[in-house]
Amino acid sequence: PTFVVKKHESFIFKIPGMGGQSVSKADFLLSGASAASFDAEWDDANDILSFTAKADTVADTTYTLVVEVGNRLRIPVKGFVNGMFSETTFKCDCVNGNIYETPVQEFFDVGWPLVYSAYTSKMIADATKITDVSELYFEFEAND
Repeated sequence: PTFVVKKHESFIFKIPGMGGQSVSKADFLLSGASAASFDAEWDDANDILSFTAKADTVADTTYTLVVEVGNRLRIPVKGFVNGMFSETTFKCDCVNGNIYETPVQEFFDVGWPLVYSAYTSKMIADATKITDVSELYFEFEAND
């Protein structure tokens, strides 16, 4: 069967050390080609960035989301460095099959960390220093 995320289910990134105050769904600044399909929020107390589907996702479709710099989020103090992702995780509590909390595997030369799961998830930050606020780019794609 094809893996899809249903309406109201979420992709959840736990990113310890990421700075910035919590941002609710109502106040979150989200753009990108798929922004109309997702809500987002940042929970600073628990280091969780979540994207919640507004409708069922479609398999074999790439979804792109940009967390705007206006959310005032900062990259983690440890940065995004290969071999240091054991604390940065991705999960999805989905009716069609849970993706349990999985460490991000690596940060590619072009800047993409990858989670091996039913969904491929990519992320990149644009900040040059850990003290800078950053725009974050996310991409999700179903793996059949």
